[in-house]
Amino acid sequence: MGLLNLQRDEPAEAKAWLLKALSLNPRSSRTLRLLGIACEQLGDPAGAEAQFVAAIDADPCYFWGWHSLGEMLFKQGDLEPALRCVNRARSLQAREPASYFIVSALCAEQGHMEMAQAEMHKLLLLSPPSQVLGEAYCILGELRRDLDDLENATSYFSLAAETDPESAAPWIALGDLAREEERPEDALRCYREALAREPDAADIQVQLGYMLLKTGKAQEAECSFLTALEADPSEYSAYLGLSECYRHLKRPADQMAMVKQAMALAPEDPDVWN
Repeated sequence: MGLLNLQRDEPAEAKAWLLKALSLNPRSSRTLRLLGIACEQLGDPAGAEAQFVAAIDADPCYFWGWHSLGEMLFKQGDLEPALRCVNRARSLQAREPASYFIVSALCAEQGHMEMAQAEMHKLLLLSPPSQVLGEAYCILGELRRDLDDLENATSYFSLAAETDPESAAPWIALGDLAREEERPEDALRCYREALAREPDAADIQVQLGYMLLKTGKAQEAECSFLTALEADPSEYSAYLGLSECYRHLKRPADQMAMVKQAMALAPEDPDVWN
């Protein structure tokens, strides 16, 4: 029940069940780790760390105990101990992709971009499943993009799309690159490919809407922004997009109404006030 409650995003309920389970088996490393995750979700990092450490004490060879502790330390910005924990996890299960992803993220966080890329290349050598392989290519694309190497970034994102045809992520990245490079027609194509894989993704609908506006298709853009709001009524950027649509369509009253909606949802966002 504890795991089920975590999957339902009910950490308080999960914690109660996990404490009951621990009363029956206080040395269960799996239960201790799940309790740590519940504590972390409840905003109790000290409690989470204590449970992850207890899980490792119960079983020093428990991969997920080391990995969860390292991931939490990474989120807190404790990079060196996080890296030690994740490397310890990898020493236990060298083929588990999670450790490569988190070490790559750690290296990138510290500005060691070559080391971050090397982690992904190590993972590629393990010939992981297509979904993991596609994610690795996507991360390599992001790293190359951060280094302003847009040509190789595009190549990696394209490889990701080819390797994992069901993933929307590489198409979103390719769309973003096309948008930044002022290639709106290419961006439209990529965002549509992404939406074919994640039709309920409001943020992608918003990007599609802005590209439709860029190409002079205000009415189509309006439909895209409205679809985004159907998927997620809190997507305030869709209201900003609608305000731009109505500006193009010379509907000032509707334009102002959409700006007010965006302000109500995100009063602290400077984009709303610009």
